[in-house]
Amino acid sequence: MTGLLPNVAHLLHGVRLRLDWSREELAKKAGVGVDAIVAYESEPAALSIQIALRVFEALPPDVRDLVFLDCPPLQFPSSPPALPINEMEARMHEFGAAIAIDKRDFAQALDDLDRALSLRPSEERIGQLLFSKAAVFAELGHEAPALEALAEAQRRFDANAEPKLWLRMRLEQLHLLCQVQRFDEAAALAEETLDLATRVGDDRKRLEARCLAGRIAAGSGRPVEALPLLQEAREKLLTAGRMLEAAAVALDLAALSIENRDLAALNTLARDLEALCRRKKLTSSVRSRLKVFCWSVRGNRPDAERTRALARELRRVIGRLRRPYELPQGETPSWSGWQGTGTS
Repeated sequence: MTGLLPNVAHLLHGVRLRLDWSREELAKKAGVGVDAIVAYESEPAALSIQIALRVFEALPPDVRDLVFLDCPPLQFPSSPPALPINEMEARMHEFGAAIAIDKRDFAQALDDLDRALSLRPSEERIGQLLFSKAAVFAELGHEAPALEALAEAQRRFDANAEPKLWLRMRLEQLHLLCQVQRFDEAAALAEETLDLATRVGDDRKRLEARCLAGRIAAGSGRPVEALPLLQEAREKLLTAGRMLEAAAVALDLAALSIENRDLAALNTLARDLEALCRRKKLTSSVRSRLKVFCWSVRGNRPDAERTRALARELRRVIGRLRRPYELPQGETPSWSGWQGTGTS
């Protein structure tokens, strides 16, 4: 999406010319300085999300039903894009959703995404928007609608044509299936996902795939297969400084240790987890349950199912929100959610 804003700048320029508005008139209606209009009309790459939204909101409602195919060519460095206004409006709502996500206003993000979808953009954009919607639902802990949105998004893409995007959707799908303990469904996808991660994933994606494979094996009653995968994942997460993710895996390992009656390993894991009880990032509920887990280990009364439930709750606190589209660099430097949130 790195070319989106320049295209929007061209389109906004063409809209102004068709409306026969001066730059000063548009600037006044949009509540921005004339220099902002001059800047993006002279250099389309200079358009910011904020200015685009202000200018777009200043346009008459009926303009949104028009398609500008014949803007004067001399006014543009290249031919203006043949985009309908409703496609541009969908993109603006998409940007609005990204801003809302950054502010953790997930209700507003869902509203913006639904508004964008209602405008019926291209099939590819619908897939991207549904993927965004699935990510927001997952962040809210609403796994069922997240899985539905993700399945609908997958129908819009070709795994062979978009292997990296497909991998990201598969990893999210496996995570959600593990969260709702639908391990049989997850197991049917795990091998394909591991292979895809090996072929097109980076180190982070490969580690995520192996960690998920370990969780699936554990949930499917295959502890011998699960143990080395989870141990490897925990070590690598600790090395990378991703302490909360490592703690969630430690709880998965603790559940296996309880079932295997490996008290030495269980006590070691419990000692490591005690330090988390002081983490302010955690909710009071998670901190309390972590303390209960550590006390239960010391009192020789641990419970494997409660330990796994605590791992799932910790993963909800960590958060996994990713945007399935890449916003232009430099627009909002404070946005850190691109690689997921709460990783330390």
